[in-house]
Amino acid sequence: MFLLNVFDMEVQNFRSMVLAELQHNGVFYFRAKVHPYSSSNKIVQIMDDEEHTVKINIKAIPEKGEANKAICQFLNKEFQCQCDIISGHRNGVKLIKLYLH
Repeated sequence: MFLLNVFDMEVQNFRSMVLAELQHNGVFYFRAKVHPYSSSNKIVQIMDDEEHTVKINIKAIPEKGEANKAICQFLNKEFQCQCDIISGHRNGVKLIKLYLH
């Protein structure tokens, strides 16, 4: 029997919620706390804060917009959609917009 830990279930629920919102509304906004210099690109956790901030690990370095580009490339692949960083371009906490093509 395969057991998921709480964080894995939160991330799976987040993925399902994003896909459902994209299909229904065509757009989804969320707050992300980005951790550059990571060993892999991965959605790690949904934080227990007021905004349900999503922790994302990114391999890229935060120089000359490289981490921002990597975030959008990762999310584009993960959710088969477009990505814009609305705010937080020079900050570890970002407001991200996902939308269908």
